[in-house]
Amino acid sequence: MEEEGVATDAAAVPDDGRDAHDSVVVRTTHDKAIEKMRAEGVEIDEEENKMALQLFPQVCITFLCHN
Repeated sequence: MEEEGVATDAAAVPDDGRDAHDSVVVRTTHDKAIEKMRAEGVEIDEEENKMALQLFPQVCITFLCHN
C-alpha cells in the first residue's frame, strides 16, 4: 500500500539490521527484568517465561504506537 508516494509494505522497507538489533534489545531487556524480579524474590517457571517472551514484544509495540 502506498500513501502519498511512501511505500508502507514491510517488504519494501529496508531492514538495515534493525530487526536483529531489536531482537537483541528485547531479549536483553527481558533478561534484565527477570534478574530484577529475582533480586526482589520473584521466581517464574518455564511456562511463565515463555508467555513473557511472547507478550513483551507486543507490549513494546503497543507502548511505542501510543506514545
